[in-house]
Amino acid sequence: MPRALIKFKPDWDMAEENARSSDYYKSDRALGHLYRGITLEDMPEVLPQRQGNAEAHAIFKALDPLVRLHLPSSSGHMHTPATRIDSLYVTYREELAYISSAFSLSKAPGSRLREEELVIGTILAKCPHKGYRTSRLRAMRENVGFLVQDVKEQLVGRIKDLPEDELQGRLAVAWDAWRFSLEMATSSPGENFGPESFGLIALGLVLECLERLGSLPTL
Repeated sequence: MPRALIKFKPDWDMAEENARSSDYYKSDRALGHLYRGITLEDMPEVLPQRQGNAEAHAIFKALDPLVRLHLPSSSGHMHTPATRIDSLYVTYREELAYISSAFSLSKAPGSRLREEELVIGTILAKCPHKGYRTSRLRAMRENVGFLVQDVKEQLVGRIKDLPEDELQGRLAVAWDAWRFSLEMATSSPGENFGPESFGLIALGLVLECLERLGSLPTL
């Protein structure tokens, strides 16, 4: 590689930790202004309280009438055995907890990524080595992607080109799984790691089934 024209680097390329300000200069380019205009805030320790009653959830109220078109008894009881969903959820939670610990940038015992970070696909912790952070982030996203795809396969399998009656059966499973995730949610921060993201997977399957059944309103 050719030598740099100057030995200093622009401030937007500064390491997040353990960086000497004397090694960098204030960049006057657009990227420099954007970099200095962003301030990362620490994530709050106390998270908003979660709602455990499925019927009181706003999304439930919006989707329940659409699901009832295909599952008349949707709000009365679960169509899918609770033990099947619970077993899948326990496995998912254990795998997600392993990923959150394995790809944490902190070396402190018990350190792990938040569930929100895994869902969004980012790592908010600061790291002095960008290459290490990038490699960990890429590996984390790949592992989460494999886990999500496996959960979808075990919940409803492949729903493309299924006849309407079979698609309704897959909708019932996805709907029950989403309701299960709401019941598992708790108002105590830090407990029951996994129900929020598990619910997002199930909710995505519900919407996909409704779309294939032609029950989602068109914009």
